[in-house]
Amino acid sequence: MDFFRLFLKSPLYYRREKINPFAADTRAPWVLEDLLFCFDLDPRQARRIDPEPEQYLGPLDASGRKLSEAGQVPCPGIKTPAAEETPLKLVPGPYYGVQFRGFELSGFFSGIIRNPPEQEYFTRADFVETALELQKEGLWERQKLEDRIYLRRLFEDGAPVIQILRPLRL
Repeated sequence: MDFFRLFLKSPLYYRREKINPFAADTRAPWVLEDLLFCFDLDPRQARRIDPEPEQYLGPLDASGRKLSEAGQVPCPGIKTPAAEETPLKLVPGPYYGVQFRGFELSGFFSGIIRNPPEQEYFTRADFVETALELQKEGLWERQKLEDRIYLRRLFEDGAPVIQILRPLRL
């Protein structure tokens, strides 16, 4: 696994929607879209080198589908958010993360094609395991990790991509 530091220069906006971050639904248009999922971490576990996997990840705090630069949802047939809706935002700043592309994810692409909608293809357990490795490496490198974690699913250059990002304190 290759870990990296990222400085996001511009915010990314997402229309808030309830989406299961781990289900593969081939009938849904969002399978090939940019999706963001935000989880709060247990503050006691978020700074430990040996966190308890069962206590680490809190419930899904927010999820959303990426908006274009003009504030439109890029997929046809999906309505634009009302002016009073507050979009989910990945704010500019430093992040510590890990990324998987294409077939580096065991079963990711085949899961999109073959799995029934309720079956998971990038499981919660996969996410927690990767997030724990990210945290251990970050703490080893003396990164100042926030108590929040983002799972970003997107489709880029004809292949699926998963990013797991932890905001960094300056």
